[in-house]
Amino acid sequence: MEDDSYWLYVRDERINSKEKIMNLLNGVYTSKLAEKIYKDLKFEEADGRIRRPIGDLGTLADYVNSKIDRITVFRNRCKVEATVPHSMDDDDILLQ
Repeated sequence: MEDDSYWLYVRDERINSKEKIMNLLNGVYTSKLAEKIYKDLKFEEADGRIRRPIGDLGTLADYVNSKIDRITVFRNRCKVEATVPHSMDDDDILLQ
């Protein structure tokens, strides 16, 4: 714990700096939108490492045991509906 926040550190060497992340985003988005995405994801550099806060620590989604309920494809878009087991405060619940 650091300043009452938990952090997720980027370990992938392809995106372990702001420059690398921005180059990747700029390959798809305008520079203005790429910067907005970077800021919205709350990336920051600390001690030469890229990190972002982990937001919702009160719930732990179990994506490994998720179940795809429906896949809808339309032109170049795909919509996936899934059931993901979730645990919150030691009570297991299903969120859909």
